[in-house]
Amino acid sequence: MANGKQLSILKQGVTAWNQWRDSHPKSRPDLHDCELGSVDLGGAHLEQADLCDGHLDAAKLEGARLDSADLGRAHLHDADLHEAHLEEANLSSAHLERARLDKAHLEGADLWEADLEGANLEDASLEGADLGGACLERALLNRAELRGACLRMANLEGAGLVGANLEGAMLTGAHVEGADFRDAKGLTQEQIESAQGDPLTGLPEGLQRPEHWRG
Repeated sequence: MANGKQLSILKQGVTAWNQWRDSHPKSRPDLHDCELGSVDLGGAHLEQADLCDGHLDAAKLEGARLDSADLGRAHLHDADLHEAHLEEANLSSAHLERARLDKAHLEGADLWEADLEGANLEDASLEGADLGGACLERALLNRAELRGACLRMANLEGAGLVGANLEGAMLTGAHVEGADFRDAKGLTQEQIESAQGDPLTGLPEGLQRPEHWRG
């Protein structure tokens, strides 16, 4: 359960919360299993906070600082995380369906088996992020930075990756049926060969559709 005193301060608003964080720099916020659905937390300083199993559906977290926060198994359906800082955050098995993560900072984040179906990750930075086994079906990743990211066994069916940077990304066993990789940067034939696509998968010029994609 969340620390009642800390949760009460957070519900007073972002200004009161950030002032408390400034005066308690060594305290790690304990907001485990909190109920913060639809709450406006834009710009809140939640670095290293324990938000594991938290209920933040439709929460407004635009520009929030969640660096190294624990959001494992958190509920973030329809949350607004536009330009939020989630570097090195734990989002494993988190529920992020339809979340807004465009221009978010997710470098080195753990998104193992996270549900990002229909999420907006356009222009997001996911360099070195672990998206293994994640559901990214119909997600928007256009122009996203995915250098060195792990997408092993991820579901990218129908996802948009136009102009995304996939240099060094791992796509082994990823499902990319119907995904759009047109104008993707750094994508190699070897990466494509390791994934599971179909005739509807859009590829950049110069890459060939593997035989095993043709059914």
